Amino acid sequence: MAYVQVNAASCEVSRSGVFGCRWRSLPRRGYRVPVSDIENIQQFAHRPKRINDAVDAFSSYSRDLNFPLQRVVDLDAKVINLASYDYLGLHGNPGIAEAVREAVGRLGTGSGGSSRAIGHHAVHQTLSERLASAVGHEHVTLFSSGYAANVGILSQLMRPGDVVFLDRLAHASAIDGAKLSGARVATFPHNDPVALDRRLTRLTCDGERLVYVEGFYSMDGDRAPLAEIAAVCQKHGALLLVDEAHSEFLVGPRHRGSCDDAGIVPDIYMGTLSKTLNAQGGFIAAGRELGEWIETTTRARIFSGNLSPLMASAALAALDVVAAEPSRRDRLWANTRAFRDALAERGVPAYGDTQIVAIPVPDEHCYDISAQLLRDDIWVGPAVYPVVPVGKARLRLSITAALDPGQLLQAADRIAHAMESRR
Repeated sequence: MAYVQVNAASCEVSRSGVFGCRWRSLPRRGYRVPVSDIENIQQFAHRPKRINDAVDAFSSYSRDLNFPLQRVVDLDAKVINLASYDYLGLHGNPGIAEAVREAVGRLGTGSGGSSRAIGHHAVHQTLSERLASAVGHEHVTLFSSGYAANVGILSQLMRPGDVVFLDRLAHASAIDGAKLSGARVATFPHNDPVALDRRLTRLTCDGERLVYVEGFYSMDGDRAPLAEIAAVCQKHGALLLVDEAHSEFLVGPRHRGSCDDAGIVPDIYMGTLSKTLNAQGGFIAAGRELGEWIETTTRARIFSGNLSPLMASAALAALDVVAAEPSRRDRLWANTRAFRDALAERGVPAYGDTQIVAIPVPDEHCYDISAQLLRDDIWVGPAVYPVVPVGKARLRLSITAALDPGQLLQAADRIAHAMESRR
């Protein structure tokens, strides 16, 4: 297959002058992508005037990569699941299941409307209070998803005249919320407090400045240097928002997350109910006055249906299990160390140092390797553009407390074999 070199520093794609574009989503260093993909990628990365042209371009690109537009994956008991966010292995927990069954009979399934229109159930209030205590803040506002929480807080808190500073690997929800706010959006190199310091020094404004980072980064599996970033924010008087979606309740002396582990308290703590707590929904934790303002004015909350009382009940029960069974965290980190060691012994490269394990693969092989592993009873998450930059595809794995050592070694063997077969 023919390839072209991409020089991301000038955002130029070229092959003897045939191709050329302005492309803001490229990484900083040069890399190679198949010539056959270049025109298609350019067309659907920045939609042309006609929607149908973009749809046709994406369809062609997805066929080239064997991109499964509809993936229905019903995993039986023999499949080793390395794609789940259920980090503490709460799926099927009897206590949580019983709490949901009781809630169905008492509260029904849906919320019935937005909390602004009809109020909320006592279970929502109890969950908010329990979460606030669990993460060390005075107030928690619930949202229907983690995405809604990030979009909601950033679009409501920031305004034209403000500046939002995003880590270059910020989640899509943070990017979308920052853009929607009308504030100026600036990025800084991933996990680089020195570069952030320079950006804050140069980019002043008459309004607020806010820095967004994540505790654990979901596509690279690494951690933010939160103590250093918090010190930079304090030096410049900038607000700090930490997204703890993948780190909440997993680390720290009080098991609150990455901020607890780093010994800091952010201005705003974003969390989710769908990962460690294995339910659904999101939340924003803050001081009481700021929290009450967020709860009563954020459009993503007041113009959206409230969190289902079933999910609130499930999350409450999950908090009880997490507090009562700290051994689940111990198993998670033991499994993480064992699996990363097993990959290294087999010569399989992996990013990061958390329970999120990212294995780099060529874009054109990502879905094929994932499909081969599923046939071998290993389920892993394939990640290609637009989830990651073009040329940066990876198998994105999640280690959980529910896995046993034998499963981890079996998975490492089969991943190594699948990788070798594509070289």
